[in-house]
Amino acid sequence: MTRDLDSLDEAVTAKDGQGPPAAALRVAQNTSDLRLRYEPVCTVDLDRFVLWAGQLGIEASAGEPGLVEHLAQPTP
Repeated sequence: MTRDLDSLDEAVTAKDGQGPPAAALRVAQNTSDLRLRYEPVCTVDLDRFVLWAGQLGIEASAGEPGLVEHLAQPTP
């Protein structure tokens, strides 16, 4: 978590267009891991799904195929 918070701080300070959203997403993903100790799994999983959808948007806007390309592949 500390590493990702530092990355978020650096991205915001650098005013990097794609850096802050991606770094904030990693911090949110870490937070959801911590929430698993205190909240129902189904609640955390639903929030994780929203985060994954946000990751798709970040990757698509950055022109990085990543998960977008993987999901577009037909299943054998």
